[in-house]
Amino acid sequence: MIAGFEPLDVLQGLVMLMRQRVEGRAEVENEYYRIVRPEGNRRALEILYRVFEPADTEWRGLGVIPNSGLRLRPEYARFDAAVRLPVEREPLKVHRGCICGDILRGAKRPDECPLFGKACDPEHPIGPCMVSSEGTCAAYFRYGPPKRSATARPERSVHAAG
Repeated sequence: MIAGFEPLDVLQGLVMLMRQRVEGRAEVENEYYRIVRPEGNRRALEILYRVFEPADTEWRGLGVIPNSGLRLRPEYARFDAAVRLPVEREPLKVHRGCICGDILRGAKRPDECPLFGKACDPEHPIGPCMVSSEGTCAAYFRYGPPKRSATARPERSVHAAG
């Protein structure tokens, strides 16, 4: 959901999210249309892509995703800290029992991880989902699973009755 920061923008964004939930949809919607356009800020994008180019990028818990990041174009290499100050990085270590990648993709819930709440907790994080307080597992650990309303019917679309 793309929403503004004014109180009415936040409320309208929540209404739109709830409508998606009731209708069984999960998609990007733009509530902040007076500022955010589908084509983006063309001038900013032009500058961005003049300086940067798409690059295969490694994401913790997900591995390498082709063209999911940006790197400086060769003509800007003199400003690239990775080129000027090369640092050998250790390969990312993934604990065998950690299912963070599945959790980030929405294929599994945190409580389905064999390490969750046992070997892995906010004080002793093992995977990237538990490392920061905003991580999926850390939030799940702190606040628990989402609560369902007794009247909620997520599998039924409001259009299905028609």
